[in-house]
Amino acid sequence: MKNITIRYLSHGLHKTGGYRYESFLFDEICKNYQKQDFYIKAISIRKEKFFDSFFQHLYLFFWANFSAHANVNIVVTRLALPAILRNLFTKRKVIIVWHNYDKNEAKSRSLKLYYKCLFWMLSSFKMKNVQIVTGAQYWVDFFNSKINHKNKVSYFPNLFDNSFYKPFITNKKHKQIHLGQWHLKNDPVIFQLADKLNQNGFICYFSSLDASKVRKEEYYEVRYFFRFESYLQSMAESEYTIAFTQLLEGWNRVVHESILVGTSVIGFEKGGLGDLLHSSNSFIVSNAEEAFLIINQHKHKTPPDDFMRRHDKIISVEYLKSII
Repeated sequence: MKNITIRYLSHGLHKTGGYRYESFLFDEICKNYQKQDFYIKAISIRKEKFFDSFFQHLYLFFWANFSAHANVNIVVTRLALPAILRNLFTKRKVIIVWHNYDKNEAKSRSLKLYYKCLFWMLSSFKMKNVQIVTGAQYWVDFFNSKINHKNKVSYFPNLFDNSFYKPFITNKKHKQIHLGQWHLKNDPVIFQLADKLNQNGFICYFSSLDASKVRKEEYYEVRYFFRFESYLQSMAESEYTIAFTQLLEGWNRVVHESILVGTSVIGFEKGGLGDLLHSSNSFIVSNAEEAFLIINQHKHKTPPDDFMRRHDKIISVEYLKSII
């Protein structure tokens, strides 16, 4: 039996949808190697901090460079460059989980320079052992065109345990609207929609992963759910989930979970979110007024059976083939 070390490096304050995606990918890769009679040494390292300043990036750069020395290194985007540089010497496998890219999101000069260097490295060198994994076809096409090396980009969709969500499907709906996750990426028009809905008797709320964000305003509130099941129950009892983002999204776990618990979704066609809305037969709008009309007229859509099957975690091995 051969020995193999698989290391997953990430950072962040909360267990976001992106983190859950990366963790699942890491677990599935480990399981796949085990099935091939490898003895796995699995190492998962997560820095509980968000890095944004130049010196923090510098620290992160050296930390990732000296950490990423396993046979297979799974890294997030902000750890990708040091892992690639190390690969030039070690030739170890590097899997970069890249959810999305929006130049408007990279506000600091150091981060803009970082992405410029990263794109240059990926487009200038073939590096057979370096691979990008992303969760939407939109981003497969984008990164293929950006780095011009098609063999570097693999598609691994967001996969869920569909059976876990089924018990939360309910016909009992309250007159409430889930405005999605509380985040700076939300388009300001979502507040216009919430105000109008509130005037028409709807309770509007955002969900948050951070208990310190809880608040109650005149026409909306921010809720923190201590139990994940409580979050799902509240969303299942909502008439709609709104996905109004001003950035190009990688995917949207909240939207996907909303669909799984039987709640209709209304959203903007932004990046991978557009893929999700199209494939799930959800409502795509361009402004708050269109969304209000759909809600006011009580229109609903159901996802096709094919959508559920293609995003069930039991078929993960089908997508792993191009990665390992």
